Amino acid sequence: MTALPAEVLNQVVTCAAELPTTSARVVAIAVRRGGAESLTPSLAAWAKRLAICCDEPNLSREAIAAALEGAVAMHARVGRPELLWSGPSVQGSTLRRHDEALVDLVTAARERVLLVSFAAYRLEALSDALAAALARGVQLSLVLEHSEESEGRLSVDARLGFAPEILRSARCYCWPADARERDERQRAGLLHAKCAAADGREALITSANLTGFAMNLNIELGVRLFEPDLAARIERQFDALIHAGYLVRTDPML
Repeated sequence: MTALPAEVLNQVVTCAAELPTTSARVVAIAVRRGGAESLTPSLAAWAKRLAICCDEPNLSREAIAAALEGAVAMHARVGRPELLWSGPSVQGSTLRRHDEALVDLVTAARERVLLVSFAAYRLEALSDALAAALARGVQLSLVLEHSEESEGRLSVDARLGFAPEILRSARCYCWPADARERDERQRAGLLHAKCAAADGREALITSANLTGFAMNLNIELGVRLFEPDLAARIERQFDALIHAGYLVRTDPML
């Protein structure tokens, strides 16, 4: 789905979200076959709307139908946690890759996305998904560790993991060093959480930073939760930290 233009992707995501699962799958079949004559008026309208998108350069009916089926499958999984894995492949394992699940979460978002990470190095697929989300009006909040605020324990500022155009459009937050508790040796805590949430609808909690090493080489474990209550609570927790002054809006650019 990440290869679709933003306006087409928005149509696909909206269709999957608004129609019942069975109805959306019927629309996908109609788009693929190129006929909507036997559909109800409302489903036929959706099929025709998506078929018009095939006039876009390098877009086919098959690509749009496959994207819709993927979005429908995503919505159908609500309530069933999805285990995520990075590291050596084990025969018979059905655990999903972190980066694929994260891109799916961003791609399905319609209103807002929260990303929290200690470290970040640019990930191309995630950058593409974030750019598309911003283009369709999704609000992006980035809660990231800063090298300066970490007092040297993070060598590369996490903001450098995102393209400048993404940073300029996002709301960026940090945890100031002077707002952190310290131990008897005056060592401060770190912003070490790694999670994501979208639309108060789904969340991802993981040991993996937003880095190529974490996604491809490290052994990391996470879970994607299709639980609106938990996703909303995660969003509220970070909103509360912002309102209490523990997290502050920061210059997105270094």
